[in-house]
Amino acid sequence: MTDHPRPLDLEAYSVGEALPGLEAHLERCAACRDQIAAIERERQALLARLPPPRFIAGVAARRAAADRRARRLRAATAGGLGALAIAAVAAVLVLPSAPAAMRAKGIGVEIFVKRGDLVASLRADGRVRAGDGLRVSLTLPEAQRVSLWFVDAHGRVDPYPGGMRELPAGPNLLSGVTVDRPCVDMVLIIATRDARFERTLPCE
Repeated sequence: MTDHPRPLDLEAYSVGEALPGLEAHLERCAACRDQIAAIERERQALLARLPPPRFIAGVAARRAAADRRARRLRAATAGGLGALAIAAVAAVLVLPSAPAAMRAKGIGVEIFVKRGDLVASLRADGRVRAGDGLRVSLTLPEAQRVSLWFVDAHGRVDPYPGGMRELPAGPNLLSGVTVDRPCVDMVLIIATRDARFERTLPCE
């Protein structure tokens, strides 16, 4: 390799992906070795803020809470819940969830999911399944460097396609990814110069 590899290739190499000619290039290129070291430091810093055991425990706690709510609802309906109470439960169930498009320190984040021929914004309580296509839209108040990572429930860290990149101010629709088979609960982490956004993506 005579030219420097793309940042995406360096990120892929940093998580164990073998790329032809890259190791030979790294042996003679201190700049690329330094970039891989920086990628690893950033990944370790992100993992320190969201270690896999804490993520797994959080997912388990949310599932347990959802199961408890479902059991209470089943018990209430099976026990002859009055019409007024049933109406109240139904009202809770149809209330809109938190907005799918969220903001953190002026940064707008929206996730779109493609399932079959349908594309829609992923609801705040939405779940993903294997084969879904995901795309992230970032709206930035100013041009800045952004890093995106996935951390799954097994502790595996994968950079979002394109990894660290400079993005202009305004809306930015990033390239898409496909949810692996089998689907594993994961969290999407987006880090900018002065803000960090996390979105848990549980599987159905």
